[in-house]
Amino acid sequence: MHRLVYRSAAHILHRLPLPTGKLADSVSGRRGARDRWVEWARETGQGTGLWVHAPSVGETMACLPVIHRLRAAHPALQCVLTYTSPSVTAWSFDGIDHADFLPLDERAHVLPVLKALRPAALVFSRGDLWPELVRAVSQEDLPIAVTGGIISRGSGRLRWPARSVLHDAAQRIDYLGAVSIEDAGRWRRLGARPEILRVSGDPRHDFVLERPADTTAASLIRHWAGADPVLVAGSVEPSDVAPLVTALSRVVLATSLRVVLVPHRPHDALIALIERRLAAAGLETERWDTVGADPLSPTSHIAVAKSLGGLFDLYLAADLAYVGGGYGSGGLHAVIEPAALAVPVVVGPRWRLHGDAATLIACGGAAAPADRSPEALAAVLDRWLRNPEMRREAGLAARRTLAPGAAAVDAREIGKLI
Repeated sequence: MHRLVYRSAAHILHRLPLPTGKLADSVSGRRGARDRWVEWARETGQGTGLWVHAPSVGETMACLPVIHRLRAAHPALQCVLTYTSPSVTAWSFDGIDHADFLPLDERAHVLPVLKALRPAALVFSRGDLWPELVRAVSQEDLPIAVTGGIISRGSGRLRWPARSVLHDAAQRIDYLGAVSIEDAGRWRRLGARPEILRVSGDPRHDFVLERPADTTAASLIRHWAGADPVLVAGSVEPSDVAPLVTALSRVVLATSLRVVLVPHRPHDALIALIERRLAAAGLETERWDTVGADPLSPTSHIAVAKSLGGLFDLYLAADLAYVGGGYGSGGLHAVIEPAALAVPVVVGPRWRLHGDAATLIACGGAAAPADRSPEALAAVLDRWLRNPEMRREAGLAARRTLAPGAAAVDAREIGKLI
């Protein structure tokens, strides 16, 4: 019964008019994806070894170490990527032969793509399962795997009606590499069979530890800052702006702090909002094109990055990192990128459902304000800015929490399936 309800609801929702925005761009891209994938497969005339689905940029990066290991073991392996977030369209990824939106999750859309691509297996990064896609792949007797499988505590996937809809899809998985024991338990609750579960760890850790860095932008930041400490505030969301700017107004001048502020989505409206608030706080600000690698003005306290990508490289210059998302409902962004570079991390108060942040805070590699007030955030920043030795020890503690090896385990098990 739940399958019929899902199909009917999906059919209606996919055809509703949507206002402009990220969701509208996603649905629009998915509406035409079937025909584009079929045409691409016809033009290339090649069978696909691996179909990987990763909803956004973060999930794609998480599965890249697995893809690279599979392709090293199987040099002729072809790999395609589907996604649902429009942000992925601005990126290119080594090891991916072709990428485009995921077709609408309706049999009339997924089946033609499946027939055209002829994959040897379907791999989900993190676990963004789509019931009709999973069902079609399973009925074609093709293996299904999940790498870096995670279900956060309190996830809506474990509640009705999502759990009823996803239970059948979870039962059809042939291999699931879970990030933690707790994640494995939640996957079992969702419906995954115990015999296909393995706690392999998080391949995102492999990604950040293996990722090469470009020092160009970091060198410019250090030249700009001189002996002053540098805070890189990365993946800043609109919900972070008010508390972060107020906190910075209290610590920047008092500690000679230089700040590189990087919006998660650097659109003009958000950058203008940030600049207005910083100017009102009396802080000298400039926009900075990190791609153009322009020098920074020595008179500015804060540089607001207007380019997409390159955040990991900017953390190279940081004495302290702030990772955005902890003041909103959308979720905290990746804290392991600065941790991989032994940079201590500050996050907003909404971090408890984020496993990496919880681990970092438990070991002393990260800190969070006691409440949502800007004063609490300013106190955390001030304490670490005035204690270089504390920062150094915290950064090393953060680095020690990263555990490589998950990508090798998942690649080996997925290799057996294909």
